[in-house]
This record gives sequence, structure tokens and C-alpha cells, in this order.
Amino acid sequence: MPIYGPGLPEPSPPPRKKLDMRDFFSRFNDEAFIGQIASMVNSGSQAEVDQTTREAVKAIPLLDAVLQQKRAAEADGDAERAKLWLGASIQLIAIYRLAEDMGYEW
Repeated sequence: MPIYGPGLPEPSPPPRKKLDMRDFFSRFNDEAFIGQIASMVNSGSQAEVDQTTREAVKAIPLLDAVLQQKRAAEADGDAERAKLWLGASIQLIAIYRLAEDMGYEW
């Protein structure tokens, strides 16, 4: 068993699974995508949704910008615009969850 230390390189992590965007989205199952969205919308656990959202934001920085737009709409009292941003965020989180289910490591 090798010992790592000064002057000895640590082993490289295993390569991440890579997919072309077209291949990635062509693998999506409509029912699974809608099921992920329904799961979040109907979740009885806000803590679980919050945890998944935090994980997804780390993997998809765009999600943080979408959530900021949602919060800004809420602060402006614009419920309709906030709902649209919420819908966009839920879709990005569903993509994140499906990618994990497909074995993709962020």
C-alpha cells in the first residue's frame, strides 16, 4: 500500500462521467422528469427540498441566479413573476436530480 506525502503524488480521482448535452437530454425519460417535478411540488418535507436545492445550486450556479430572481419578484409583490421563476428553478433541480440518477457526478 503506497504512502503519500511530500514529493509523492496522490492518486488522481476517477474520471467523471461526461456526456454531450444532446446525449444527456436524449436520455431523459419524460415520465421520470415529470415525476421529479411532481416529487418536489408534492414533497411533505421542506427540509428535504431545501437540501436538494442547496446541492443543486453548487452543481448548477445558474440556479442561484434564478432563485434570486424569484426572491426579487416576491419582494416586489409580483406573485405571478415569482411563480414563473419558481417553475424555472424546479425544472433545473429536476435536471440535477435526474442527472444524479443517471450516474452523473457533479
